[in-house]
Amino acid sequence: MKKGEYTLRMEREYFFFVRDDGIKPRLITVAEIYQEDQESLSFAITVSLPYKERENGLPVDGELDRVCRIEDKIMEHVESKGGLYVGHITFNGALKAVFYSPVRLESALKIKTGHLKSITISLEVRSDPSWHVYSLEMAPTTIEREQSTYRRLMKTLKDSGDDHSKSRTVDFAALFSNEHGRADFLKEAEKLGFEKSSTLKPLWTDDEGMFWCEMVKVSTLESNEIFECTSQLRKLANQFGGKFDGWACTVEK
Repeated sequence: MKKGEYTLRMEREYFFFVRDDGIKPRLITVAEIYQEDQESLSFAITVSLPYKERENGLPVDGELDRVCRIEDKIMEHVESKGGLYVGHITFNGALKAVFYSPVRLESALKIKTGHLKSITISLEVRSDPSWHVYSLEMAPTTIEREQSTYRRLMKTLKDSGDDHSKSRTVDFAALFSNEHGRADFLKEAEKLGFEKSSTLKPLWTDDEGMFWCEMVKVSTLESNEIFECTSQLRKLANQFGGKFDGWACTVEK
């Protein structure tokens, strides 16, 4: 492993988002959790890994990599026992890693950190068949899932000088396997305030026979507004057997 790199188990989807309580932000990385996970893994394991922090509570340069390398070692141990890495919360000078296991693990783990060097990490292990730790601290809301999906686009817009508080016309797209699904989707989307795009070709069929549509709505890029739009359209597209394909807009300064 190269310096500055660490492993995340990417076999399943992960969400990355920020929860801000107005004092210090929480950076959360959390896996997509399935019903079979909750049915088979009944022990929660939490580990607090302190780091040197900035004034906002986030790590100084290099510290996140250091604690994530330790997290990686714990992850390997838990997974060897049939457990699952759920994610972590970075907040207020510590990275809190969360795992679930089918069996109760030991309360301490010795980890090698270098040649002839090791540390002992305390593990907080508790019975949690209802997954309270995950539900209360990590489970992403609908808006947080959208925030994670479009975090790179939002960063690109911000880096381009966009003022997210300014309203602008936003273009949205969706695709369907049949024309009836598209028509029903558009009908319901109009009830939510979306309009068919005024482009020359708001409806079209691609080379693979998929039925596409574009619609628009005036919105700011404030998280609660733009991601409410995307979550509504994603839910509608799924309802009618289609797929929401994303959105685009101009940069407003």
